Amino acid sequence: MNKIILTSILLFTFICKSSAQNDSIPQTIEQQKTAKNIAEKWATLLIKGENIDSLIAISKIPFALDRKKILNSKDELKAFYNKVIDNKGKRIMPKFSSEIVYSKYEIIEKCIPINVLIIKITPLEGHLKGEGGLVSVEISGNDMKIIGFSD
Repeated sequence: MNKIILTSILLFTFICKSSAQNDSIPQTIEQQKTAKNIAEKWATLLIKGENIDSLIAISKIPFALDRKKILNSKDELKAFYNKVIDNKGKRIMPKFSSEIVYSKYEIIEKCIPINVLIIKITPLEGHLKGEGGLVSVEISGNDMKIIGFSD
């Protein structure tokens, strides 16, 4: 069931073309700011490629990967992070922007709470300038974790 939920959230994000405005999002302004901060931290850690343990600590299983795969263990997630770092190398994080592009806040199947913000991280310089990736942030009480990524 979690696989279907996460896949649906990421798929709907790509279908939805308009950016969410802060005042139309049901999460509080503080939650929105915190979610953007954790998404930015996650992107920076992944690009710098120096602290896999910190990446794992702010991530949650199951983890949706690129609208194609669900990672179901920390070992799978760690292997993904290591593969990205091995393939791309350790890099300097360029200046970037972040914006909330979608919010999912509802109860599905009459008993499953969903509270997710999708954040688009877009480099403002370098060879990837203008190409963004989506980071899904799940909100659970005061805790926020990265639950998916797609570029």
